[in-house]
This record gives sequence, structure tokens and C-alpha cells, in this order.
Amino acid sequence: MANAQVRVQLIPHARGHYLAVAGYRYCVKTRKQGRDAELVYWKCTEMDCPGTVNTTDNLVTRFPRDHNHPPSHADIKAKLFLSHLSEKARSCLDSLPTLYDSEIIQFRCREWDEDTRQIVEKIPTFTACKSSLYRQRNTELPRQPATRQNIDLQAEWRETSTGQNFVLSEDGDINKILVFGTSDNLRHLSQANTIFADGTFYASPLLFKQLYIIHALIEEEMYPLIFAFLPDKCQTTYQRLFAILKANSTTS
Repeated sequence: MANAQVRVQLIPHARGHYLAVAGYRYCVKTRKQGRDAELVYWKCTEMDCPGTVNTTDNLVTRFPRDHNHPPSHADIKAKLFLSHLSEKARSCLDSLPTLYDSEIIQFRCREWDEDTRQIVEKIPTFTACKSSLYRQRNTELPRQPATRQNIDLQAEWRETSTGQNFVLSEDGDINKILVFGTSDNLRHLSQANTIFADGTFYASPLLFKQLYIIHALIEEEMYPLIFAFLPDKCQTTYQRLFAILKANSTTS
């Protein structure tokens, strides 16, 4: 019997979509193109379950066979949460551990009840799902360069979210230095009486030795203004960096 009122949800996965209906999850069994619409025959994702459902243009038209297990609405909602998390991993550049924690906190901040508790229990830890999230992110990011010489910063990676240029310099080849900051940042730095500079190694990309950050005191607050990827810790490299900043400050 046709039943267009049954609510269905599509959950993306690597090879297409799952269909979620009434607490059950289905994968595609066969597809058939009708004269006016596509007919899809779905089967339950539980291996030994005979449950099936038929849809026409994502509207349920028939439940031919029943399931041999109870529905799990919590499992479906957890899968939808992971789908949302994957989409966020592709669309924003927050670190994935930070993104995961933020989304979990937002989810937990809803009205806490037994249903929410069951859903949270079904959501995997970051460690369990991080490989999938990093794969999702990598589909939207440029291919990682193999050497410093291969680094090619395209237009969208050279600007801030407000459209300001953020790349102050790409100096050198094998010993390339990348310097990031806006012209406003450079102006504040040149006017500051107090600055602090330090390198951090654990946050540096693999092709560089360190991320060197320069802070300046502005109205009694310290602000990070300049970010530089350095290839080594040599004195000549630091001299190159400050020569770059001096040259840019006279032209900005």
C-alpha cells in the first residue's frame, strides 16, 4: 500500500546514501527507472534481517517484509550526527579535535533526557572516527605538496575570511620561508614598543621545522600578529625573516 506520509531521511555514506525509516536503516538493493520516476528497493543493513522497503522518488510505497529486530532511533540519530560532523569537517577549517568537541558539547546542551543519553552513547569517540573525518576534510583541501619547492598557495588560501591578503612573503626555494599576516598586523608590529617572539615545533607542518609567532603589546593586550613557517633554526634564517618584515613594513 502506498504511504507517502512516512518520514524518510537519507544518510550519506561513501557509496551513496542509506535510507532511514521509523528507526531502521536500509541500503540499496536494486534500482529501476520507471516511466515517470525512479523505483528503489532497499534492504535492512542488519545482515540477517529480511526487512525491506520500496520507494519512489524517496517516498515510501511499500514495506514488503518485516524486520526480525526492534528499531533503534538512537542509532539513526547518531548516524545523522556523524553525517553532520563530516559535512562540518569539509566546510570549516577548525582543527578536527576542536570541531568534534564543539559539536558534542552543542549536542549535549540540548534538553538532557533518556533519548539524548542513548544517542550520545551511540556516537563514537574522536579516536574512533578521526580517520573518516580527516578523509572527509582532505576531499576539500588541495593536495599536500611533497617538498617546500612544490608549495603553491592558490588565491583562496592567501586571504583572510574578510578578503584581506594574508601572505606577506614566500621567500626562497629549498629553504623557503612563508610569512603570514595582514598589512594592519604589520603596521601594529612596526608601531609597537614591546614584542615577544617564539617558535613552536609541535604545531609546525611536516615540511617546516617550526612555526614562529611574533606578538605585540597593543593597548595593554598581547596579540599574535605575524606567523612564519621556518625551515630550520639557523641564525641566518631568523635574519632573513626580520629582513622580510622590514622590507614589507616600508612598502605597506
